Amino acid sequence: LQGCAASNVAEMYYSMVPDPNAQFSDARKKTDVQNLTPSTLVHEFQHLINAGRRLYVNNADAFEDVWLNEGLSHIAEELLYYRVAHLAPRQNISASVIQADQTSVNNFNNYQGDNFGRYELFLGKPSQTSVYAGNDSLETRGATWNLLRYLADHRGSSDADTWTLLDNSKLTGQANIASVFGSNYMTQIRDWATSVFSDDITGNTDTRFLEPSWNMRSIFPRLVSGSGVPLNRFPLAIVPLSDAAPANLSVFAGGAAYLRFTVPAGSQASIDWSAGGLPVSPLMQFTVVRSR
Repeated sequence: LQGCAASNVAEMYYSMVPDPNAQFSDARKKTDVQNLTPSTLVHEFQHLINAGRRLYVNNADAFEDVWLNEGLSHIAEELLYYRVAHLAPRQNISASVIQADQTSVNNFNNYQGDNFGRYELFLGKPSQTSVYAGNDSLETRGATWNLLRYLADHRGSSDADTWTLLDNSKLTGQANIASVFGSNYMTQIRDWATSVFSDDITGNTDTRFLEPSWNMRSIFPRLVSGSGVPLNRFPLAIVPLSDAAPANLSVFAGGAAYLRFTVPAGSQASIDWSAGGLPVSPLMQFTVVRSR
């Protein structure tokens, strides 16, 4: 890796400043800058730390893959939220905690709301979103942030240890994930994909399919649009199945499809699947979750 020829060899971050009268730039109120800058600062500072360790400490061969680099920066935003809100990971934060008072609401909106917005984009098209895609899309970022939070919560170590290992590495992408979370990381990603649906469903006690830090099914219905209209639902895209009526789906590598069917009491059901009339690749797996 080569550093920037024009670098001042410093961890320098240039931030916008208030300019309410638009004397030097676009008009920016002090309160707007105070609300917007901290999340951006910690986001970009993660990139600086990540690149700096690779360039000047670990003599790495490449910068971190975009999907993981952005996911780590969104984790940095989440960590800022915990600090400001006096909360911590693995508390299964619910809507009642976020809406405890106006300060709590403001903290969520300013420091964590964007992570939920990106995650909502992923929930709307999970089969067409790869959690480790080589792109910079908002839905990939949302999925990767939630995956990293899940993996860290299930690793059995402190957050600080997990994020330090990922940032202080010569490896990139999936190799970096494997070095921190283990060679079975793809199985863990499969379990995370299941937890996207199964977390906080009544009766689910298998910890593999729980997300310890956030109660998404509590929070999302209480989120509101820009016009103040409540979402009133958990926005995961689910395909309904009917008896003897096939559903045709395409799933990106690294994506997941969610389907729901009902079995009447005292009866049985079977699931048949194929790939264009051929056996489905063993790389494609499915999990059956009983939700009631």
